[in-house]
Amino acid sequence: MKSTTLYGHAAGVAALVLSLALAGCGAGTKTEANSTTTATAATSSIAASATGSAQAESTKPSPAGWPTVTLPELQSWSADPETLNADAASTDSADVAAIQYGKAPDNAAISVTLFNSATGDPNDANKAAQEMAEETLLDGCVSQGPAEPSTISGFSGFKNFETCEQKNLIAARIAIAVPGDNGGGSVILINGTASSTQATALAEAMDRIESEATITR
Repeated sequence: MKSTTLYGHAAGVAALVLSLALAGCGAGTKTEANSTTTATAATSSIAASATGSAQAESTKPSPAGWPTVTLPELQSWSADPETLNADAASTDSADVAAIQYGKAPDNAAISVTLFNSATGDPNDANKAAQEMAEETLLDGCVSQGPAEPSTISGFSGFKNFETCEQKNLIAARIAIAVPGDNGGGSVILINGTASSTQATALAEAMDRIESEATITR
């Protein structure tokens, strides 16, 4: 896996997520931002039928041979199937989850995207994960510090948080490296954006993903 290739794709996805969130904040319409299945507060109060429907609409299977990400159910987060199904999987990336919280301009969104390579140095996945975590979403956004270590389901990576004061947004991201069985590897990129009023909801959701999500390969 070439980290430069992964890095380039990640920057494009991140910019798309934030630009969609900005469009929603500015226009007061529904945000069409990438988001994922994550959680805030308790999930047991969600009705079984509603949960099943939301799960079906907010996720889709990983391509054959790629890692599978199973995210915790989130109370008050809703599926965003239009965003999830906007782009078909390419040979090296695929969106696998999209959810949103609230409505513009007070909304949050999370996306999960896989970046995969069948060949290359497994260490490239770790390098790419760090680069993705440290990449600034847009001009005017400021990282709150260097990327910190993160672990999901036993796989290691990095996480970061940034603010975009002029745009009244905050952004969070987790990038996890998954070594391949025959060389190469994958990076699971979890991007989150929120208006400043939904910062707590986003932070709680990202924390639950980090502690409760599972990754299998």
